[in-house]
Amino acid sequence: VPIGIASASPAAATATRLLQGFRLDYGHAVVQPGSKSTHLKAIAAALKVDLRRALFFDDLPHNIRTADAVGVGAAVQVARSSGVTLDDVRRALRRCRERGKQRGLMARWIT
Repeated sequence: VPIGIASASPAAATATRLLQGFRLDYGHAVVQPGSKSTHLKAIAAALKVDLRRALFFDDLPHNIRTADAVGVGAAVQVARSSGVTLDDVRRALRRCRERGKQRGLMARWIT
């Protein structure tokens, strides 16, 4: 499963070193100030992933709203104190699956 990292950190070099310190095997990272919408679209293009099949986790409500607006499959707000938990991942997977079913129903109704 490809992992993308989107950070609006103004300290790109420091943020990148921190990511490397986690030894996380990620496919693409966008670490620069700017719009979360732009970050997510760039990651999806680089990883060749449809945003509707992507899961997005963030601790900021406005980033969750942005991810929903660009069509991310599931955007889940996480607690800053704990980061992404297994329950958060399960919730995102369930939400993404439900949205996929809704899109399928709507497509069958329209055609």
